[in-house]
Amino acid sequence: MSERVELHANLSAKQGELNACVSAVASLEAKIQRIKELIADFEALKADLKSLKKDLDKDAKATHTYWVGKRLEKYQNILGDDLSDSALKSYIDNVDDNLDELNNALMRLENELYNMEGLIGNIKSAINWISTKIENLIN
Repeated sequence: MSERVELHANLSAKQGELNACVSAVASLEAKIQRIKELIADFEALKADLKSLKKDLDKDAKATHTYWVGKRLEKYQNILGDDLSDSALKSYIDNVDDNLDELNNALMRLENELYNMEGLIGNIKSAINWISTKIENLIN
């Protein structure tokens, strides 16, 4: 009878561990999904900013017949130099940095999930680390 009670206690303990792992996996998956959504938002923002920069560069290079005299000399290069080449480029670089950090956070969460899978999970983590580093380089 005591062996039965001991086995039942072990079963309950293992069931509790399983429930904790299932809860941890669900939490990690929810965080991973949210980060993926944020990455998509940042990628869309970056694409919009690049398009805006391209349009500003084109407009800055265009000649405007209504700009003459001192206004032309004083303000001609402000659009291209200050706004497009400096401020907008800096903003795009900041978005890139944030994308890199989001990719790194995603990698950490995915690797935490993979570590629950044993040896195969360790291999997945290594592959995930390498692919994230490559993505950040070409981002």
